[in-house]
Amino acid sequence: MGEQGKLEQELAGLQAELLERDGQQLAPDPALLARQADLLAGLARYAESLDVLSRAIQLARESTGQADPLLHKSRAGILFEMERCQEALEEISRSARAREQLGLDEDWELSKLRGNCFYILGRNEEALAAYSRAEDIQRRQGMPVYPYLPMNRGAVYISEHRLQEALQCFEESATLLQAQGMQPHYALEMNRGVLLSQLGRIAEGLEAYNRAEDLLREDGKPEDADLLMNRGIACYRLGQASEALEHFRRSEQLRHERGMQESYVLVFHRAIALQRSGEVQQAIAQAYRAIAICSEQGLTINRFVAETLQDWLASGATEPVASEGEAAQCSYDAFICYRRNVAMGHAMLLKTHLDLNGRSVFRDQDNLPVGRFREQLAEAVCSSRVLILLLTPGIFEEADDDDEDFLLFELATALSCGTRIIPVAMEGFIWPEASELPAEVRGIAQFNGLSFSSEFFTAFMDKLLKWME
Repeated sequence: MGEQGKLEQELAGLQAELLERDGQQLAPDPALLARQADLLAGLARYAESLDVLSRAIQLARESTGQADPLLHKSRAGILFEMERCQEALEEISRSARAREQLGLDEDWELSKLRGNCFYILGRNEEALAAYSRAEDIQRRQGMPVYPYLPMNRGAVYISEHRLQEALQCFEESATLLQAQGMQPHYALEMNRGVLLSQLGRIAEGLEAYNRAEDLLREDGKPEDADLLMNRGIACYRLGQASEALEHFRRSEQLRHERGMQESYVLVFHRAIALQRSGEVQQAIAQAYRAIAICSEQGLTINRFVAETLQDWLASGATEPVASEGEAAQCSYDAFICYRRNVAMGHAMLLKTHLDLNGRSVFRDQDNLPVGRFREQLAEAVCSSRVLILLLTPGIFEEADDDDEDFLLFELATALSCGTRIIPVAMEGFIWPEASELPAEVRGIAQFNGLSFSSEFFTAFMDKLLKWME
């Protein structure tokens, strides 16, 4: 009998016991209800589990006059599984207050759960701080670090496209698991698959998803909705739109059956798969739905999602395409213009993905030979079909006091020789007024740009490649 069968068997026995107690008119036992809720959660019957926990919390308060911190923590965990994260955060606070009133030590699991909620809500800095606090509590209490805390931190890094740091986190989790004699968890392989897919190693990502599914089956656990969604994303990247749509359908079905909130990430990726299948109107409807979900759940609407919808609605508006004669004169498809101190990692990542897509790319540290620096930069800019400008916060303020500002020189050169500019607004960048720009580069204000998206990096790259055509 698998793990799921064992849970169902124990649940049936417990429910029989609860019915017997009810028939004997015995007072309900909150501890038995808490166990029933745990079993229901283990079977992914989250809505039922939540109802049972709510009853247990009420009974515990009536019998003791105090809130039970463990019951509130359990309820927060179920709310998180349903992605009702604002409500989960409220339950976490109730559990923490109850522990404090009872004179109990701080619970590291509450900090971990708080971090998980912040991550789902897109509040990454708060998530990372919560994970660090969980580790601090463990060390202060003489406990070993929970092996999956680094994994959780790595998931946040993936969303910020800090992929090397994410990889290090996953390796740390694997090391801690081995040192503590714990079995690997499917979530580690799933996150590893997401990371590999972000790196363009989709086949390896799918292998990681296969391992995650094997671990789920070995543990007798039900299907995971996020794993199905991630597999769907990999499928449409491989050109398998119909398979992707089927994975999205199954993932959405599971979320509905389990009482989970609708996922705007799933809906938007389905929009991309539909668009690639030629179902443009359906794709637009799904993109609208993704934006509506963000509004309904109090999430910040991803700027990349909004821009993509605008692109689809634009009736055939495209950037001018270079003629064959113009293309023949170009040595590079793209010149990457960026501030080294803040955007080097993104520039390297962008060049890698453009290289993988068969584009020739100039990046100063890779392509600039020894010799006449400014002249070689100017030649490279003018012999590139497009200049990709990575707009980081403060990029033009930094230019004010630098007489040898090569970023301004590159931009001014592109404007003067006619190289098309694609501004890419990185996270946190806000366009200044045109009058606030350095005089020699004010012309960039006339160029349409796009927003970088770490969360939807694949779709961002698709759009960038299209704009480069």
